[in-house]
Amino acid sequence: MQEHQQLKPVHADSQIKTYSLSRSEKTGQDQIMCLKCGRVSHNLNDVINKYCGHCHVFHEN
Repeated sequence: MQEHQQLKPVHADSQIKTYSLSRSEKTGQDQIMCLKCGRVSHNLNDVINKYCGHCHVFHEN
């Protein structure tokens, strides 16, 4: 008889992120990558506001 695995409850604070913040190795500037479209922005306002200009989306925290 096969055992069923128990699923763990998902908490509100464990949301999957839709962006990645990092620092460019070439320029040393902060950057944001949208994980929905794959585009990267080096615009400081986009980084601060977690915004993707291509998708026109403000990513959640």
